[in-house]
Amino acid sequence: MTAAVLVAVAFGLVVGAEVFVPRWQLRQTGHVTVPPASASPEAVVRAYIRADDAHDERASRAMETPRFARQESQANEPGPAHLRILRVFGTFPEPAADASAGYAQVQRVMTDIEITDTWSIFGSRFDPGPEPRDFTMVRDRDSEPWRVAEFGI
Repeated sequence: MTAAVLVAVAFGLVVGAEVFVPRWQLRQTGHVTVPPASASPEAVVRAYIRADDAHDERASRAMETPRFARQESQANEPGPAHLRILRVFGTFPEPAADASAGYAQVQRVMTDIEITDTWSIFGSRFDPGPEPRDFTMVRDRDSEPWRVAEFGI
């Protein structure tokens, strides 16, 4: 009896996950080139959004700080199937916060992105449309590439 209940619960979780996060959202649809170390914070954000849109996890992780990459890997929450950057408003100096502590250079890149499809995760529904997104970019020296330390709305 217990085994049957466990099998039913496991089946329900798999079917439920398929309803909320369709399999096609998880597949990589392209490869993104990671910008060179000389790239501006804005260029890195643009490439990061392209990598997220293509579900190119290798490229995304290469543009993140080690701490943020660990957080993103552990979150295991797929995002929307399609994103695009609408506008980059600019780059502004940002005071150090938890995510950027220890880095000599910190910049905030303010953008608008567009989610071009409806997606759901953990029962929350997100509809298509523009969404503000701020990226905290960090590095220690001019010779190092900018990395995403965190992003948010």
